[in-house]
Amino acid sequence: MKHFLFPATLLILAISCNRKPACLESITLANVTDSLEVVPEALQAEDGVCATAYISLEIPRGGLRRKAIRNIRESIVTEALGEEYAGMKCAEATAAYLSAYADNYLRDAREISENSGNDNLLHTMNYYRSICGEVISLNRGILAYRISTEDYAGGAHGTYGDTWLNFKASDGTLLLPEELFTESGRETLDYLLKNELQAAGHTFWNYGSDSSAWLDGNFCMETDSIKFFYNPYEVDCYAAGIITVAMPLETIAPLVDEKKLKLNLENSD
Repeated sequence: MKHFLFPATLLILAISCNRKPACLESITLANVTDSLEVVPEALQAEDGVCATAYISLEIPRGGLRRKAIRNIRESIVTEALGEEYAGMKCAEATAAYLSAYADNYLRDAREISENSGNDNLLHTMNYYRSICGEVISLNRGILAYRISTEDYAGGAHGTYGDTWLNFKASDGTLLLPEELFTESGRETLDYLLKNELQAAGHTFWNYGSDSSAWLDGNFCMETDSIKFFYNPYEVDCYAAGIITVAMPLETIAPLVDEKKLKLNLENSD
């Protein structure tokens, strides 16, 4: 038995050492898509008043370890739809989310109709929501995933924005910016990003009481840089749109906590 274990161990080590890093082309992806249209109970479909919602989430199905796929799927569902859907399969969570959206919309329309006594007010309720998630890139062992949302629920204009998730492709661990950088690295990053944003004329609209909250925003690992994203109202007005700042990888690497992520500047895999 001992003679068998030794060569078997060598075989496992050889397979592990020869395992190629995951690449985007090797990952099998599937789309979970669902939508609905709901009309206030006091109106008819021909009145043209409704709420529409659309969800499309791209999820990995193969090409990564099972643990990584499971962790990535769970994080996507939780971030895109909410903590209350954690642990559910993606299709089930999507259907449950849309059902809750419809119920909330009908309840709001019912309250408006009952309180105002005027069904004409319901014509202000042409609501819309879209949630779309997709795999964007796989660089240096990090899978970048973008969730784009659009929402209109009355008022002068709707809202929109992107949420970026970054996963270790090896095990699906979610890399959070507030955990990824060392304490001194965060101070340096704060200085570097602030200089870039201020030089471009951005004014930090959403500082609030926490002057460093904006620092923990969205980022995406690229081949030779890390790109940081800021949604409307985070560092500028709504009309400014989504703002990006790209920092060279050579600048970022010394700021990273190597226990969480080691950036090999000589190898892009």
